[in-house]
Amino acid sequence: MQTRKRRALERRLLRPVRRFDENMLIANISELPFERRKAVLDEGLNTLLSVQLFEVSQHLDSAGKVDVFRFISDQKAVSTRS
Repeated sequence: MQTRKRRALERRLLRPVRRFDENMLIANISELPFERRKAVLDEGLNTLLSVQLFEVSQHLDSAGKVDVFRFISDQKAVSTRS
């Protein structure tokens, strides 16, 4: 993927315009055991990502969709190595 396109994609995916109230989220899961809390957060983040991907994919051609999914796959690979 071209560097300019990649930076634009990173800005869109990694810096969302809307934010959740972190205190509300923490309060909702703070009483859960650590492993359950981790699973709930992971599930929630995956749901948010799925919704965003669905919205974005409606405006992309086939090559654009491939670029987005490749970018996400690359990011997952980087995060699992860390």
